[in-house]
Amino acid sequence: MVQRLLENLQHCFRNNTGFMTVLFVLNFFTLAWSLLLAGSWSLLWEYGAVLALCIFFGTVLLDWLLAGRPLWLKRAKKMLLLLCLVPFVVECFVMHNYRALIGAGIVNSILETNSQEAAEFL
Repeated sequence: MVQRLLENLQHCFRNNTGFMTVLFVLNFFTLAWSLLLAGSWSLLWEYGAVLALCIFFGTVLLDWLLAGRPLWLKRAKKMLLLLCLVPFVVECFVMHNYRALIGAGIVNSILETNSQEAAEFL
């Protein structure tokens, strides 16, 4: 039983390595950037390891839930990557220009900005 579980986990990892890597980069890049600027090496490794495990087990769960539906699984993975891409691009812009991660203050500022201010901002 344990052998079968390990084989399934290995199969899932082998089939989804690219997806998990891209998802990890999209979710960790800017956090790693800010932690490196702050010199927090231990937090960098801890957060990275926890995120990698969460992504792996989330992928295992997604793979298990959509086991008999390969087209749905492919679409779900593409949708997840697309949903992570938009905040990634915005956060990279904010991190590059302001050396800050997106937080409540930045979200509030974005929501309060009108189109004229947005044009001046860029």
